Amino acid sequence: MAVIEIRGDKALIAQLQRVPGELSKLMLRVGDLYEREVKKNLSNRGRASNALGPRGRPPRNPTAWLRVQTGRLRNSITRSAVRESAGRYQVTVGTNVVYARIHEFGGPAMAWGKHPFVMRKRAFLAPAVEDKSLQAYVAGMVGSRLVAIVRGSP
Repeated sequence: MAVIEIRGDKALIAQLQRVPGELSKLMLRVGDLYEREVKKNLSNRGRASNALGPRGRPPRNPTAWLRVQTGRLRNSITRSAVRESAGRYQVTVGTNVVYARIHEFGGPAMAWGKHPFVMRKRAFLAPAVEDKSLQAYVAGMVGSRLVAIVRGSP
């Protein structure tokens, strides 16, 4: 689960809260961007597009990437509603699929319920959060929208 939040000066947050729903809409848009990026990572065999090998292909080692078989994990990626608490706005992007954790972080697992093995980490959420170009885009979008809100522009 990835959590994206806006924190700031209490006076600035108070000024922004005068425009009902604007921060919530902004955070939902940020959540939508990250949700789309995570789904894109899963469509790229569990790898961020900037982590693909030559010619945009995944690494040759088949255990290094997450193969999509049914699409259940990709289809379960959602963003939560915006929560506001003490001047902090946050939206969560994640999944409720049980096996997502073992793929994201790796660790001990059982094959067919009886053969123990250690599964490699095959992250799909973390690459979206760590993507510098997406961070820059979101920071620019949020910054310009916050300036517009403070100045009273629609």
